[in-house]
Amino acid sequence: MVFALGIIFVLFNVLGEHGLTPGTIALTVVGVVIFSVVLAGAIGKHREQKQKEERLRQEKEEHSRQMEEDRRKRREQQEEERRREEREREEQIEALLQRDAFRNSVDYMTGVEFENFMANVFAKKGYPVQLTPASGDQGVDLLLTIDERRVAVQLKRYTAPVGNAAVQQALAGMIHYKAKEAWVISTSTFTKSARQLAKSTGVRLIDRDELEGWLSDLREEA
Repeated sequence: MVFALGIIFVLFNVLGEHGLTPGTIALTVVGVVIFSVVLAGAIGKHREQKQKEERLRQEKEEHSRQMEEDRRKRREQQEEERRREEREREEQIEALLQRDAFRNSVDYMTGVEFENFMANVFAKKGYPVQLTPASGDQGVDLLLTIDERRVAVQLKRYTAPVGNAAVQQALAGMIHYKAKEAWVISTSTFTKSARQLAKSTGVRLIDRDELEGWLSDLREEA
C-alpha cells in the first residue's frame, strides 16, 4: 500500500512538472493503478496456475510411484506363490519317492492328482511337460518332449488291468497332437489284448512295476 502511494506521489510530481492539469494527472494515475491491479491479478493467476500444475505433476508422479510399487509387490507375491507351489511339488515328489510311499499312496489319488504327480515326475527327470485340458483332451493327459520328440501320454490310475480302449485313445491322441510316440502309463497292469494291440501299433505301455522302477531311479539320483 505504501509502495503504491509512493508511486502515485511520484507520478503527480513528474506529470505536474510537464505542465499537465490535475484532471489529466488524475486520469493517468487511475489508468496506471488499474493497469497495475490488472497486471498484478494476471501475475497472481499465472502463479496460481503454475502452482496448480506443479501440484498436479507431483500428484501424478506420486500416483505413478504408487502404481509401480503396487506392481512390484504383486510381482513379488506372484513369485513367492510360484516358489511356494514349486516347494510343495518337490515335497510331494520327495515324499512319494520314499520307500513304499508310492505303493501306499497312489491307489488313493484322484485322476487329477495322479496327472499332476506324473507331470512333476517327468519335470524332475528333466523332460518338458504340458498338461492337456481337463475336458476334450482327445485321450491324452500329458505331452512330453524327449530328445526333441513329442510324446502323447495317457494316464490310467486303475487297480484293474487296462484294456484295448486306452491303447486306441492314446494312438488317436498321438495323431491329433502330431506327436511321434504314444504312451499309456498305468498304476495297474495291461490285458493280453491291450499288449497285443500296443505291439502292433507301436504304443508303449508302462505298467506299475516299470513306473515304480522310474521312481526308484529318481530316488537314487536325489
